[in-house]
Amino acid sequence: MLIIGALLLFRLVGYNFVFALNSANDAYAIPSGPFYHFLAALVFNNPLLTLIIVGSFLFWSLPSMIANTFMPIRSFFAWSFDRLMPEKLSEVDERFHSPVPAILLANVIIAALLIWSVYSSQFQILLA
Repeated sequence: MLIIGALLLFRLVGYNFVFALNSANDAYAIPSGPFYHFLAALVFNNPLLTLIIVGSFLFWSLPSMIANTFMPIRSFFAWSFDRLMPEKLSEVDERFHSPVPAILLANVIIAALLIWSVYSSQFQILLA
């Protein structure tokens, strides 16, 4: 739906219009960014279409969350299996069949990064 929407946008309004929107100056008075899904919701005053457009952008990150959650755990497990990290991280729980120590380590690191990002401005500076 995203690709079809982008193709329709460029077909209907043209490249120059999209370029002008993305290089807006002080005269641009709309309080939101000039994103094509926002403009499509304004042009077509249809609540169902607006809900579909907003919903598609609201939930686009859900599939990527799964991969981003498992990636550090798998890395810790693999590094431990290769003896680059302590062997404890490659232990698999008998009951759950998962590397619980690697999961706990990943959660501790993620929680520490979350606390650092909330309470310090240095995180944003480093990220930028």
